[in-house]
This record gives sequence, C-alpha cells and structure tokens, in this order.
Amino acid sequence: MASANIRMIQAGAVPVIAKLCRIAKIREIVNQLVKWDEAISRVSPGILIESLIICILCGRKALWKVEQFWAKQDMTAVFRGHLTLEQVNDDAYGHALDKLAEISQETLVSLVGVTLLHAHAMGIRFVHFDTTSKSVQGAYEEEATGDFDVNRGHSKDLRPDLKQFKIGAAVQENGLPIMGQLLSGNTADVTWNPEAAVEMQKFFTEKGYRDVIFVADCALVSTEGLNKLARQGVQFISRLPETFALAQTLKDEAWVTGQWEDLGTVTDSSEAERARYSVYSTRRELAGREYGFLVVHSSHLESRKEKTLQRQFAKRKATLQKEAAALSDRPFACEDDARIALEEWRADTLKQGFHVEGAVECKTAHRHAH
Repeated sequence: MASANIRMIQAGAVPVIAKLCRIAKIREIVNQLVKWDEAISRVSPGILIESLIICILCGRKALWKVEQFWAKQDMTAVFRGHLTLEQVNDDAYGHALDKLAEISQETLVSLVGVTLLHAHAMGIRFVHFDTTSKSVQGAYEEEATGDFDVNRGHSKDLRPDLKQFKIGAAVQENGLPIMGQLLSGNTADVTWNPEAAVEMQKFFTEKGYRDVIFVADCALVSTEGLNKLARQGVQFISRLPETFALAQTLKDEAWVTGQWEDLGTVTDSSEAERARYSVYSTRRELAGREYGFLVVHSSHLESRKEKTLQRQFAKRKATLQKEAAALSDRPFACEDDARIALEEWRADTLKQGFHVEGAVECKTAHRHAH
C-alpha cells in the first residue's frame, strides 16, 4: 500500500465519549423530546447534539465551524455512516439548538441521568443539589426564555457589576448528575431549592425511585419552603438557618446538657488531620411540624475557633490595658465621679469577656489664689 493513501488521525477521547453518549442514549432522548419530522430531515437533531457534545468534551471551545474539528476525525467510524462532514455545518447546528431550546432542559438532563443509572445498575438514595452563578459581558436586552434570563442578581463569583445567569444542578450519592436547569440571574435560592426538590421527587417517583432523601444547604429551609416540602412528603437533610431562633436555642441546649454522642472520625487521613465529631440529637417543632435535629461538634473547628478567639482576646486585652492607663491618668472633680467612671468601664469590659478590678485613689490638690 502506498504511503500516500495512509491518513493519520489523532482520535484522542472521541471514541470513548461517543460510546458514553450511546450508553446515555442522548441521541434517542433528544429525538424523542424535540419537534422534528424524520421523513423530511436529512439528519436528526439528536445525532447533531451528540456530535456537539463530543466536540465540547474533547476541548473545543468555539462552537462554530465545528466541521473543522470533525475534518480531523474518522466520522465513518464514529457515527457508522449516519453523519457526514457535509452535514455538520453552522446552519445544521443552529437549527438543532433552536429545537433543543424549546424543550425542558431539566427533563432532558434527568432522562439522560436516569438512563446512565440503569446502564450502570445504580440507584438514587440521596440527592445533593445547589445553584451557582455565571457572570457574562454585554447588555443582554432580549426577553426571558422560560426560567432563563440574563440579569443582575446575587453574584456567587463576586462580580455584582455584571449581569449573570444561574445554574441549578443535582447529583446522586455517587456523583452522577441527575438534574440540571438554567435559571434567571436573580432567582432566589430560598425559592428555587424547595421547588426543585418537589419537582425532582415527582420525576424520580415516576421512574421508580422512592424514599429519596434530598440534601441541600440552608436555603432549602424557610417557613414557606418547609410547607412545600411537607405537602409533597419530601424527605430532606439541611442546615437550620440562624434566622430561626431555634438554631441558637438548640446549640445552647446541647452545650448545657452535655449529652453528646461521640461519632469518632469519618476520614482516612492522618491522625493529626482527623477531626472527631460528636452530635446532640433531639426533636422539636418548627413551622407547625415536628422535625429531628442534630447539633454537630467538630474538634478541628473548636481548635480553629479557639485560636481565633485567643488572638482576638489578646488584641482586646492590649486595648483594655491602654484604656485602663488612660482612665488612671484622668483627673476627676470628686471621688463619686471617679467611682461612677470605674464601674461603667468595668461593666463594659465584663460584656467583652474580661473581669477587671480597680480602686479609686483620692488625692487632694491645693490651689493658691494669685
């Protein structure tokens, strides 16, 4: 065979990612969800989206002239003749993405996630979910598309000067994504979190996953959020926000009673790096319903806070010593005025965690008229 007929291809991760896309049935799910006419379409939107995903996961950043990427690959081997280089152009991808924009992204991601769960014989016991924000440049004056809108909101990447959109995502206990949603830039976590948990529970129940426990940060817990979760019977684990007075009450109660249960360590790191955990458990009523609560104590957190407090106390002690010296040098018109000033200063220092002692020393100053 002449060397001129040999074509060198650097496939990289393309075959592996293509295989994962087939296992996830991305092509079939997209074709099922979007509106398209197979009889008059030269290529399905599903296979175009599949090929675009392969490009992105193989590191291509620019999503135009994608044919330049595929020109360096063996498309016949990857797509078995179902997609050719002439069919992967900007117009084709644009039409496919327009169709994709009309469907529920949340449903799409969840169906792909559930398909992968089945393929790998995995289940859903715990769902961890949260949001993040993505800042963007530009005016973005177009109208909102469903829940998606680029505008200003609480910036998690510390760019309040820019507009943004948000992303809500969920994974199951093994880290497999099972939900994803594009959100308006000003979507409040305290509103989205309980609504997302309710919708996910409905979807997972329909797919045969029951008794799922949802894990999220304290934005999940509000009076309105608890009511939504209770109506749907959603089981959850979250942190009780400090906006509820019960949070401080339970911590004080745990400290006073001292009824801690030692859990030991929960990592395999070295002994010096391990934190020991203890918990205090109780049940209390919140927003008209009874819930179980855990107060968690960490030895590492205690140590770090103790060092921080020691530094703060050292600085405050130096300040108080200067105040004491200034008070000692301050003259008073009479003994009563001096005692009042001393007691006021002692009361103020006591509030700051310091106990001081002091005494009034009387000196008579003789003045002679000129």
